[in-house]
Amino acid sequence: MLNIITACSVYRNYPDSSGADNSRSDLSLASIRENNISDSSFFIQKAKIELKAGNSKDDFLASIKFRNHDSILISVRSMTGIELVRIFIEKDSVFVNERLNNLNLYGTIHEFVRKYGVSKNLLYIMLGDLVYSDSQEQNLIFENGKSNFFETKVDNRKIEYEIDFIRRKVLNTRVYDIDNKLDIALKYNDFKSTGNCKFAQRIDITGYHDYNRITIEIKKIESPFSGDMRFKKAAVSDLRRIE
Repeated sequence: MLNIITACSVYRNYPDSSGADNSRSDLSLASIRENNISDSSFFIQKAKIELKAGNSKDDFLASIKFRNHDSILISVRSMTGIELVRIFIEKDSVFVNERLNNLNLYGTIHEFVRKYGVSKNLLYIMLGDLVYSDSQEQNLIFENGKSNFFETKVDNRKIEYEIDFIRRKVLNTRVYDIDNKLDIALKYNDFKSTGNCKFAQRIDITGYHDYNRITIEIKKIESPFSGDMRFKKAAVSDLRRIE
């Protein structure tokens, strides 16, 4: 299921804003991180996901609720509105309801990451956030006159960001696997501000397994969000451990 929220793309250059000062002395990773969508609660009410593999194409709808930096609720539906899977992450626990397979799974966040390869940090990165430790802030690699490149490690993976300090957002991200081989990359487009954050309305995805391209279009978002996080947990007797 989380295959559809992993993404990749190639880098591209963006035009500089007229008269903007992009000198090294003005660079601040903290100012970019202030625009992170995960810095405040949010509700992506509607996102369209398009998967292309060979000559086939599949479309899905998704919603994501995020609150208090530890609760995430993800729902993926068919284009007709039938829910296919629902995932609830609360602190260190994860519950997965695969409705098509009539499976109710549970486990720790570590078991979830081991099975699906997607951590909470990687989810935030997928949505365009700049995630890094403060000790890495000096590791700005180089400038090309239009954007700047930053390398760090997140959850034992090397991450490379291309950052636009005029838009104050990440433009492209490359994620490497634990063997330091390029795994996924992401390209962000059509930025919009809402509440205290700025987000990409379009995320283009390439290079993930056999998919030619995966595109996520965020149609509607609410931020900040203070609504309910409803997830009906199955009876203990119906739960299976994530393996």
